[in-house]
Amino acid sequence: MEPERIGPYRLERKLGAGGMGVVYAAWDERLQRRVALKQIRPEIAGPSLRERFRREARAVAQLDHPAIVRIHDLLETPEGDWLVLQYVEGTTLAQRLREGPLPPERVAAVARDVLSALEAAHSAGLLHRDLKAENVMLAPSGRAMVLDFGLAKLYAAEPGAPPGETVTAGLVGTYRAMSPEQANGLALDPRSDLFSLGVLLYEAATGISPFQAATPVETLTRVCTHLQTPVHELVPAIPEPLSKLIDSLLEKDADRRPRRAGEALARIEAGLEATTVRPPDAGKTVSITHSFIPDRPSHPLPVAAAPASDPGKQASATPYRGLRARRLPLVAGAALLVASLGVAVAWRLRFPSSPAPPPGPLYVAVARPEVGLGAGREEVALAAVALQSAALRALASMEGVAALPPGRPEPGEPPPTVQRLARLLAAQEVVTATLDCQAHQCQAVLRRQRGGDGKILDSTAPFDVPLDDLHLLDTAVFTYLKPLYAGFRARPERSGLQVRAEDYERFLRVQRTWQEERPADLQPLLTELDKIR
Repeated sequence: MEPERIGPYRLERKLGAGGMGVVYAAWDERLQRRVALKQIRPEIAGPSLRERFRREARAVAQLDHPAIVRIHDLLETPEGDWLVLQYVEGTTLAQRLREGPLPPERVAAVARDVLSALEAAHSAGLLHRDLKAENVMLAPSGRAMVLDFGLAKLYAAEPGAPPGETVTAGLVGTYRAMSPEQANGLALDPRSDLFSLGVLLYEAATGISPFQAATPVETLTRVCTHLQTPVHELVPAIPEPLSKLIDSLLEKDADRRPRRAGEALARIEAGLEATTVRPPDAGKTVSITHSFIPDRPSHPLPVAAAPASDPGKQASATPYRGLRARRLPLVAGAALLVASLGVAVAWRLRFPSSPAPPPGPLYVAVARPEVGLGAGREEVALAAVALQSAALRALASMEGVAALPPGRPEPGEPPPTVQRLARLLAAQEVVTATLDCQAHQCQAVLRRQRGGDGKILDSTAPFDVPLDDLHLLDTAVFTYLKPLYAGFRARPERSGLQVRAEDYERFLRVQRTWQEERPADLQPLLTELDKIR
């Protein structure tokens, strides 16, 4: 039986449950306000651990920060200890991410709020140890608030300074969000929370967890060894400064991460604040704001010319500190222009122009998708085959594009790199894909890459892959891939894939068998294809 009242608090409804206890919405009848009550399960700790929890709860209660959910009270009952917490309307970040990733400016705002909260907690000698999307609340005001310090731990903020305790030995927290040192049960400091924040921001920006795998062991292995794809490559709208900050938070070596939350916060603020530049001999100051907003470029921005009172000079500026405005005398620029025109005219007189040959097709290879989360599952393997088939079909339906399948690798041979695949097929570009699946939810990302050096030219946002209706992927892939090749028109005969779902799945199984099992006798596969046709 669930209790109806705890002291002066009347329980209204259950808000959620976790490893540490159950959380209820309650009404404080003394102060006439709504609060959240969290019951700490008595079975998780003996008397000594309960005493340590109370000591640490009292330390958390001393924190007074707008981005940290406050502790109002601690009740001790025979049924267990209860924390009385500030009640916050809103939704958790994890709930919000079910709708898709956050826009870049919102990711930056969440980063600022959480880093500010961590700086306050770390300065008080507290580590969170379980920072994740489920423990960040998005309030109606737009502020992100850190909650659930249930695994918070006192540590020595400075060597020899109170509280004089360092977190060691013990695997606590959430596997996908742990730092490598936390996963190995080593000593922790604020940089461990910063790694967890990097995971949180990666999920917020891309909608995909960088390390989540099918089992806890696989997840912890990825936490300690897997190098995540940079956010900017998955979501080009994310500015590189923000992407690089997330990468620095996710460094495996703690010494390569920011030393404290305030340092990372300063990097974000430096990216958002305006840079003021005074061009030489100009009569006014030009101000440029470089921010984490998707429609603003992350490269140096041109500045308007100098005022009309000084027509002989032109100013240019960049939003990054340390670069000064430069000017180019108009006379030198005009001389260079005249010289260039003279060379061009002389060349045209010596060699009369002839009609340019019509451009040939753009040869694009389609690599086999890289499967991250969910590798080894039959339905995920079929989804990877469907993703590649849909990409080939989408490219083949564009005028001026020749789509090239990669063929079958030799037994035991790893998938070729972008550059090697381009050389093998004489392709100018390669379309690559990544596929990640958790439970029955899968997301994919497509990238357009240059064959010569593998440089990513463009990429799609993460999109859902319907495991139960893989034939629908044909239209989805065309919709997402077409903007990457905006200069190529769709062929008039382009149509949707007209096939029954069960027949298309049979076709995918045949294709997968041909690619992976390499049967010596192809007649059964040909017979099956005839039946499907």
